[in-house]
Amino acid sequence: MMKRSLAAGLMILLAGCATTVGKSVVNLNDRGVSYQQGGRFDEAIAEYDKALELDPQYVSALYNRGRAYFDKELYDRALLDFNRVLELHPTFAKAYNSRGLIYYLKGQYDQAVDDYTKAISVDSRYANAYENRGFAFSMKGDFERARADYSKAIEINPKNDRAYVLRGNTYVRTGQYDQALQDYSKAIEINPKDALTYFSRGSVCSKKGRYEQAIADYSRALELDPNQPGIYYLRGDIYNQIGSYERALSDYNKTIELDPNRAEPYNNRGLVYYKRGQYDQAIADYNKALQIDPLNYRTFLNKGLACEQAGLLAEAAEAYRNVLKYAPLSDPSLDYVQKRVKEIEKP
Repeated sequence: MMKRSLAAGLMILLAGCATTVGKSVVNLNDRGVSYQQGGRFDEAIAEYDKALELDPQYVSALYNRGRAYFDKELYDRALLDFNRVLELHPTFAKAYNSRGLIYYLKGQYDQAVDDYTKAISVDSRYANAYENRGFAFSMKGDFERARADYSKAIEINPKNDRAYVLRGNTYVRTGQYDQALQDYSKAIEINPKDALTYFSRGSVCSKKGRYEQAIADYSRALELDPNQPGIYYLRGDIYNQIGSYERALSDYNKTIELDPNRAEPYNNRGLVYYKRGQYDQAIADYNKALQIDPLNYRTFLNKGLACEQAGLLAEAAEAYRNVLKYAPLSDPSLDYVQKRVKEIEKP
């Protein structure tokens, strides 16, 4: 989500103006813009460098070069260019917004807020600056101010689906799920082709126990973007919870196919096998999960239970001892595990 908004905030490049600078400088700048719009950032920077050799105070080339450095994730170089732009042109709202983005990415949220505020003071209708300031407020845990900024962005542009999603996210963070659902639904009404919004709404529906709607939203998200292992995983968890085990297995299998290095899908697929009485398959999945996450006491607990059901008592005791080794002292399963170890190892 942040990357999408960053892209929106930095889309505008500045073309030259032949009435104020030499035509050759304008041509170099405009050629740089063309390269940059095609993703050829190094060539764009070379053109901006040439323009700035001819006119070191040419703000358009400075800003655009800063943009190109930003696109290459050379944030310190971009920062130097944006600083210079603002020295020459202290009412350049987009430069404040762009510099604020760099501060945000560096985790300097107060400086980011300051720059977004300066951008807004120059242009009170600058919707993207409100959105970005909302991001920074959210990172500071100030969801009320973030929400106010997203609301202002919506006031400026009522068709801004991104702002509805961002405001919905703040409602989720404060546990106001009904308001979040309203915002996500509005965003979908405006833009029904955004997989992330369906995912967000589905996640809230899942939290509220509205599993059919959650499954529908996750399914729509996967229609729009089928290469999202996390969504398959979450849909699988719902199928698991409601007892639709074949569908759960299918989703966990797809999750593992797309991302074989996460422990959770193996663990949860093992739970499905356990519930179906397929203890050998469950144990195999728990072992795979433990190869990836060898200190996960919950997986050791699951393995111990499956080993007991499979009659593998020595393996069960070993798994339970690892639960005792890694679980926090407050975990409620410890009494049961201690009891089972004693019973299994009793002469």
